Amino acid sequence: MLGGITGCRTVVDAQQELAELTDLSPLQVQSTAPAAEVRPKSSASPKTIEAAEAALSSSVIQNDPKAIRPQRVDSRGWYLDSSVPLYLAFHLREPRWHHRALESLLDQPISSQEVLEAGTESLDPEIKATAWIGLVRSGAEVQDADLAELIQNPQVTATTKGALLEAITDTTIISQLFAERDNLIADTELKDDFSGQQLQEQFWYSLATTVPSVRSDERFTADFIEQPAEIQQTLLDLMLTDSTSEVPASVTQRFENLSPEVLRRVNLWHSYLRTVAPIDVLSDASRSPNFSTRENATIGLGREGSHAAEALLLDVSDSAPTLLQTAAIVAWGLMPQHEEWPRLAETTSWRVRLAIAQWIPLTSRNLETIQKLKEDNSHLVRQAMLARSTTPAEPVVERKPPAKPKPLLKKEMDLSPEEVVGLLDQIDQAEHATDAAARTTAREQLLLAPDKVLAAVDQVARTLVQYENDYLFEVLLPQCDPAFLRLQEATQGSSQMTLIALRDLELRSEQAPLPELILWRLGQHTHRFNSLDWQTIMGIVKQDKRPATESLVRQAIGHDDPLVRMRACEHVTQFPLPDVVHPLEDSLEHESPDVRCAAIRALSKLDGPNHREMFVTMLLDREVDVQLAAAQALDEANDPRGVQHIYRMTYSSSRETRLKGARAIAARQNQVDLPELIRLLDDETSIRKAALEGLSSLVPAENNPPPKNTVISLEAQSIAWKNWFDRQSLKR
Repeated sequence: MLGGITGCRTVVDAQQELAELTDLSPLQVQSTAPAAEVRPKSSASPKTIEAAEAALSSSVIQNDPKAIRPQRVDSRGWYLDSSVPLYLAFHLREPRWHHRALESLLDQPISSQEVLEAGTESLDPEIKATAWIGLVRSGAEVQDADLAELIQNPQVTATTKGALLEAITDTTIISQLFAERDNLIADTELKDDFSGQQLQEQFWYSLATTVPSVRSDERFTADFIEQPAEIQQTLLDLMLTDSTSEVPASVTQRFENLSPEVLRRVNLWHSYLRTVAPIDVLSDASRSPNFSTRENATIGLGREGSHAAEALLLDVSDSAPTLLQTAAIVAWGLMPQHEEWPRLAETTSWRVRLAIAQWIPLTSRNLETIQKLKEDNSHLVRQAMLARSTTPAEPVVERKPPAKPKPLLKKEMDLSPEEVVGLLDQIDQAEHATDAAARTTAREQLLLAPDKVLAAVDQVARTLVQYENDYLFEVLLPQCDPAFLRLQEATQGSSQMTLIALRDLELRSEQAPLPELILWRLGQHTHRFNSLDWQTIMGIVKQDKRPATESLVRQAIGHDDPLVRMRACEHVTQFPLPDVVHPLEDSLEHESPDVRCAAIRALSKLDGPNHREMFVTMLLDREVDVQLAAAQALDEANDPRGVQHIYRMTYSSSRETRLKGARAIAARQNQVDLPELIRLLDDETSIRKAALEGLSSLVPAENNPPPKNTVISLEAQSIAWKNWFDRQSLKR
């Protein structure tokens, strides 16, 4: 009987067990091919195939002899990581489809090649597809035709087909599958409509990876208007990083007669801002009270690429919240080559540095910055940089960003009271002297001493606010310092000229403090300023704590525009004003959550007996960001109710809420949070990343368990941290 079985041995090894010798199943034949090649089919025994099916199924318990406890991998099969935006995934070309059981198998120190090869012989098409994809990701040689055959199998679910599409690299096969996509989706077993949309998106994504230019390929642009809104959103994101040509008219005309309200209703507003919107729309949207609108408008500034866009990006990169700075990095990555990367890489935020590692061009002139990112303190930044090519391209000709206006350099000069009085008398004579010769003489003497004039005016700025002297403000000071000419335009010109002049003053204030008299005079003309003007004024005084700014800030705290009020609250946070408590308390009831958050942060810097109880009340706010701001304010005041609420956020059913709680815990940098961060390693990908970053920054670098300067999976890093924590617990 044994002689008739295929693969029966003719020589019996005495050391083999009896059970193996009497096994009637086909036996494996040792392959002499390289490890990267797939062995012939029908080489695995039924038991091996069964074991492979168990390892690649949706729920697996794995025992590691080095671990204290067995690890359970709960997976819903293949799923799309929606935490990474489509335009970023297309730029990085990293896998978007994940399967926890497969990724856990690939992370094992023992080779998983045999298990994956056995899985390809399974009768279950889902297991078979997962095994083929695993072989692709492990570097084995796989025929794309085998993957395409599974995509055409109606028993394979939509999410699995999406992962199969991602694994195919043959341009011809992708084009053929794309042409048949409607029939393939119709014949696919759909768990829900959402999975069908994800598969449709993957067809376009895979096709985009095979064409030289998305914007020039008619399959993406010819019938853009007829496509559903979901497909239009996908196409716009795929066009974002393509800088080879302009966005075609067939795409832009779709948005010519649509208002922002309509675009929001069809969920195209943010994609429109990123890829199509002109500079005037982007400029207005970058000051919107809605955070997502500001974020996407900032990215759109990089795609627009004009000098005006660069000027706006410089402001966002230096002073905006961290997430907006991250969007600004994306924008810098979309712009023509510039010289900002070394300066941007000096930021203290690891999230911003991570974005730099993802978007910095790999050119020779950026070699020094790239090397710094490879040695960054954050392991996420190091991994992102190492995952990209380390060989810089040939040197390229890069254009410089527009130079900022340089204000007139003034020497510091202290005048005695007698000298100041003498100059003021000359100024009075230059305007009011009855003798024309006396007026002319006084004016000549003043014009010959501009430094003294500016020093004298600066020493008595508050007194001169109400002084009526047309020669001083309209002739003398504008000739001594161009900033006073901008003041004149801002207080006497048209509404459009007012905004232009104020923005010029804002750029000058970033280089050196403006003369205090300019701030006092602006405070006398606030009645003529609209919302955009006020937003610019708050940018002028954002780093200024002189008395001249106080009246402007007090008026801005009660302004109708949410962004103006929010910036005023931020100013109070940095430079507290004790007499603004009541306006800030009123802002706690403002309809904008950003204003409520800013008011909480400002009140936390002021002394007040009832503030803690107010913050406890704000823990019940309908917006998570407001709850988090209140909890952090309580935590800063050493009130345990704050950190307890942050812990509760990590148990929420909302992924976004858990993610914000995880980031808040990581930002505390407190050793007592170690158990919470370890617990969060069992959550979803984005939350796990936040917990890993918190652990790596909380624990000294020499004690971090994951290896340095190597690219390892999140699963492997999580296991290393859990084992480290178990060892620390045993030591206690």
